[in-house]
Amino acid sequence: MVGKQRNRWGPGWFGALALSDHATSYDQVQLQLSWPRVRFTAFTGFLKIYPPIAIYEYDTGYSHRIIHANRYLAAHRLEFLPFRWLVIGLHETLIYGERNLELAYLNPINFYWSAEHYLGDQDNSAIGGDFTLFPGHGLKFYGELFLDDLRTGKLGSDFYGNKWAYLLGTAAYDLLGADNLDFHAEFVRIRPFVYSHRYPINVYKHFTTGLGHWSGPNSQTLSLGVVWRPRRRVRLFAEWEHWQHGANSPDENAGGDFNLPHRLGDPLEVPLLGGILEQRRTLLGEVKLELFRNAYLILALSTHNLKNWPAGDGLRRHGTLREWKIGFSWNE
Repeated sequence: MVGKQRNRWGPGWFGALALSDHATSYDQVQLQLSWPRVRFTAFTGFLKIYPPIAIYEYDTGYSHRIIHANRYLAAHRLEFLPFRWLVIGLHETLIYGERNLELAYLNPINFYWSAEHYLGDQDNSAIGGDFTLFPGHGLKFYGELFLDDLRTGKLGSDFYGNKWAYLLGTAAYDLLGADNLDFHAEFVRIRPFVYSHRYPINVYKHFTTGLGHWSGPNSQTLSLGVVWRPRRRVRLFAEWEHWQHGANSPDENAGGDFNLPHRLGDPLEVPLLGGILEQRRTLLGEVKLELFRNAYLILALSTHNLKNWPAGDGLRRHGTLREWKIGFSWNE
């Protein structure tokens, strides 16, 4: 496949750690091979970074030309079904740039983590795995682990270099015997400095939006959702969500912004949710109507209870925000 699209890997329902559809689409070349119990996917994506990074510039005599750095995403994933009730996924992702395409990363079966070390540890590699368990009775349990960086000798501590995240979730379908009534629950915890990198070209993002989970580094989120389809063209959705985030302050780098890596002079120990604790509790109700084939009208009402929410000029606000949404979508 050659085209422009998003990628979402893993079993997460509310979000995904390695690759999610939170960011906008990007050009890519993708290879996918499928067998009855195995599927392998590999691709190279062409990313943009904002603000752009200039690698050189010159004057032509009547204009000034700036050449911006190239930026790429290499990723591959193996999914297999050892049993009918278990799906296992293994994946690697790697961000690199400021040079042409790297042959070692174009090889779809190469081990990126080892290749990056061979090339001088100049890029941003990550590795992860996930599972989905189907015990029967309309139930599903799943989890995902994302390892951005790890110091094994510092496991169990708040060492800033232990950049990892995990996701756990469950789902129940046809809840309480009711047709088309589904329940979803998911918990995500992301350590400080996950998705960041000491070189700006290697930050785990496309334009200004992260490629991974929407909640960002130094955060944890609990999400509960109920979906009911009383008619073929009607979808009702209700969600409760509690998001917590340790934000950076002007005098403390708590690892809450993937654009700001750990710097010389920053503390070596950074606890989860350290810094300024931002909190948002959301209650959402949504009605989605299919007017005609692949054309949807969306009506939604949400209430957000906010604490320590940024309000500009360094101020923080507390209170309640209510939002109405009326939208139209095509070809979902």
